[in-house]
Amino acid sequence: MKNAGLLFFTFVFTLLSLLIGCQEMEWKAGDTVALVQLPDIDQHQEMQLIGTRWKFIGIADGTNHTVEIARPSCESCYWVLFGEDGSFRGKSSTNQVMGNFQVGQTASSIKILQYMGTKINEIYDGPEYVQRFRQAARYTITTRGLELHNGKDEKYLLFVPM
Repeated sequence: MKNAGLLFFTFVFTLLSLLIGCQEMEWKAGDTVALVQLPDIDQHQEMQLIGTRWKFIGIADGTNHTVEIARPSCESCYWVLFGEDGSFRGKSSTNQVMGNFQVGQTASSIKILQYMGTKINEIYDGPEYVQRFRQAARYTITTRGLELHNGKDEKYLLFVPM
């Protein structure tokens, strides 16, 4: 009977450890998180720049290998969809945005040709998001998602598929 109780306790402890360990980590807006802590996206090789709705999660720093989680944090903020016709649409921190882009001869080059949107003042990370988005020169799709680089420094916009 003693062994059955010990066996039951071990089973429950193991089960609880697995359940707690498998929960997705949640970070708050403004937190700085190591890139290795982000969950991998399993089907990243099938993801496409065009036709995927991308959710901005934060400004990543390639030197420190961290990402600062975007502020404000809301479901309808910070997303973009690149269309097959060379147009994009989405939302920044406060504004509906749209415009045109061009993918260059090299597979990873991109240029934002036109950026338009409503005119509400951007808040928190909004101004830097807009500036870096407009300066995008290169993109990469990795196990962490879409990276939009401006080619001027080691920081980039990091998106995950929605």
